[in-house]
Amino acid sequence: QSGTARTALNDETSDYYPVPLLRTALRPGTVFADPYGHTLILVSWVPQTSSNPGLLLAVDAQPDGTVGIKRFWKGNFLFNTSGVIGEPGFKAFRPIRVVKGNPVLMSNKELTESAGFIPFSLQQRKMESDVFYHTMERLINPKPLDPEAELLDLIQALYEQLLVRVTSVANGETHFRSHPGTVIPMPSSAT
Repeated sequence: QSGTARTALNDETSDYYPVPLLRTALRPGTVFADPYGHTLILVSWVPQTSSNPGLLLAVDAQPDGTVGIKRFWKGNFLFNTSGVIGEPGFKAFRPIRVVKGNPVLMSNKELTESAGFIPFSLQQRKMESDVFYHTMERLINPKPLDPEAELLDLIQALYEQLLVRVTSVANGETHFRSHPGTVIPMPSSAT
């Protein structure tokens, strides 16, 4: 369930560990856990060119069964560290090593000291949302976009998000038309 990715950033017993906000660390397979329970998995970087903005793409699944590709922007990658349960952000799957025939999760120190692994990082801990989004924008578009290109890119991202929502609502309407009177049980508490 999606809550497993929102564990404390320094928890060495979790399946995930936080990574630095560096292009080399945000590899395909890296997980993004938002503070409200949604999880995305990075799949690709599209480099910025002189005529097109860069893109960071992730795969996303919805409760209605749809799976799609979403670009990084604040409408898809929600980031907030204040007043939320757990600690959100980009995280990698914690590797397992074998010690005396037993599987053992690698410690944060081992991850930082071992070549070949993305290092453990607390960079995202208590990071302000504005700082997070600015840092990511500089990674995705190292050369600042002109204002018109930036606005068009934002409109495109919003348009893509709206298409996903239209599909999700249509899937819900189709389900209820084919299952009249169905009641979907809601969680009994917020925890």
